[in-house]
Amino acid sequence: MAFLTLNCDFSDKWLHNEDYVFEDELRGLSSSAQMDGLSPSEYCGALGFKDRSLEREYLKWQARTSESRLLLSYVFCLVLSIFPDLVYMLVNLDFFQEASYTDDFFVKNFTTILCNIFVFAVGFGSTFTVFRSKAFAKKSCACVPFVIAEFVFIAYTCIESFRFAYSINNFDNVFGVAAWAIFLAFGILMPYTVLFFMHLPFVLTLEILLLALTMFVVVIPLVMGSWDKVSNQGVFRYLMTLPQDRYCYMNAEQCVNVFQVTYITPVVCICIEAAMIVIVSFIVDRASREAFKNKKIIQFLAEQKERSLETQKEDQEELLYTIFPKVIARDLIKHNHGNSSKLDVLALGRTVARMHERVTILFTDIVGFTEMSQMSAPFEVMHFLHSLFTAFDDFVDMDSQLWKLETVGDAFMVASGLGILEDEEADDAVTVEVVSPPDVSEDSMEYSTDSRSGDPYISSAMEDSSESYYSSLRYGRTGTFKLNHRSRSHVDDHKSPDHQCEDPCSDATVVIDFGISALEEARHQRMPNGEPCQIRVGVHSGPVCSGVVGRRMPRFCLYGDTVNTASRMESSSLSGRMQISGETFKLVQGVDRFQWEEPRSVKVKGKGRLKTYFLVPR
Repeated sequence: MAFLTLNCDFSDKWLHNEDYVFEDELRGLSSSAQMDGLSPSEYCGALGFKDRSLEREYLKWQARTSESRLLLSYVFCLVLSIFPDLVYMLVNLDFFQEASYTDDFFVKNFTTILCNIFVFAVGFGSTFTVFRSKAFAKKSCACVPFVIAEFVFIAYTCIESFRFAYSINNFDNVFGVAAWAIFLAFGILMPYTVLFFMHLPFVLTLEILLLALTMFVVVIPLVMGSWDKVSNQGVFRYLMTLPQDRYCYMNAEQCVNVFQVTYITPVVCICIEAAMIVIVSFIVDRASREAFKNKKIIQFLAEQKERSLETQKEDQEELLYTIFPKVIARDLIKHNHGNSSKLDVLALGRTVARMHERVTILFTDIVGFTEMSQMSAPFEVMHFLHSLFTAFDDFVDMDSQLWKLETVGDAFMVASGLGILEDEEADDAVTVEVVSPPDVSEDSMEYSTDSRSGDPYISSAMEDSSESYYSSLRYGRTGTFKLNHRSRSHVDDHKSPDHQCEDPCSDATVVIDFGISALEEARHQRMPNGEPCQIRVGVHSGPVCSGVVGRRMPRFCLYGDTVNTASRMESSSLSGRMQISGETFKLVQGVDRFQWEEPRSVKVKGKGRLKTYFLVPR
């Protein structure tokens, strides 16, 4: 019962003297030489790992890997219980009856043999049931298969001790005074040979063999006087009962030595075999523990690499969500699925553009920036821009409808109404995707005339569905494209309540609020030349086309006349003021918190004269 005692909860707490964590030991280790010196290879003598929690985990792993060997060992034990014991008794039944053996002899021998068969059968069934049960997954049940083996062999030892004590002298008339040694070597101890390949823990193997040798080689032979029979006097007395020509032709002392060595040889072989089993068990147990340690190391390194890749993937996705709107970032992540170590930016080229019907764009520009840059050191200028634009970035982060597009020199550009809140594209979005690349040969170009456009370079096809429809356009010189149209009803049905705004001017309103905050922040900043910072702000609303341009350092950009007009609103604005176009004014004129000056007519390059409005300073 030593194995069960050592692995009970009380002994675990008593023997436990460290909490070993592989992560702590492996962190920072790279060479195999460093890993070979890890503390799990240190043992509490023969009791296993110092960390008893780790010891239980090892026993569970060893039991699972030894499942087939354990079950096969019980089968061999059943065979070795049937043969030679049961077969020998049945074959020589007539001999024992003629030799006037009592009925008690047969009852005790057959009963013990059947009990042995029952014990090994129960061991096989119990072990098989444990391995198939869900409870075996718990660490507390990790030792159960080995505890079953312990009880089985202890029960077998107890049963055979009774039979051996009863029958130890019954075979002397067949094998001589050393019949008990032959009875041990070729009968009782045969099932213990399965310990060679049963792969039990070293402590358990040592316990089983020590108990067996103590009972069968020491205690019972001494109590029954069997060792006296193989002593010099015992062998001499036995030889004197035989005719001289039956034992040897030498003197009496030499004959005693010959017969004594012959009788003791089976016992010596038994002890050597037991020592071999113990040594092999110790070597196998150490090798198994090293294999378990290496498995844990490999498992940790694999998990560490997986966590690293997962962290890298999350960082990449977070970066994408910072650089691109959700729609584009998700499109890139979807096409990058399964390749977490390298972003497939080429997938961005699949989507050429997205159209937006109503986007509000804001430009800011620093007044006197060129003169200040000529008078200041470059690093001072960069520090000033970093301080100002970081404050602007904070304003953008405050409202999820805003999206920062870019900074060019001292210009800062934001927009609202791009549909960055929705899981899909914005209302009535039209997405243009590349279906096939352009033809490389001019001769292979196909020209057809669309019935609606009359363009000889375009052929189109349209397909409808309840939720959306798409049209396919064939451009002879650039390739084939697919236009995905989303119906407004489909968008409205799938919007969340948070994204449905009762105020149709909400997109323009958040941009105006950003402009007010930017003007206020600029007044608190000083440029490197000591002058107070003043910025101009311009806002315009209208349709734009958004998309990612380029494959090296790709950028999300807006294109269209709306962008140019918004830039003109900024360039024609005044220092410290915000100027908006008439289109933007129509969206925000009903907002009470905004006060506007009388409209003025501004000449805009390429647009003629436009009606604009200045925000009344606060």
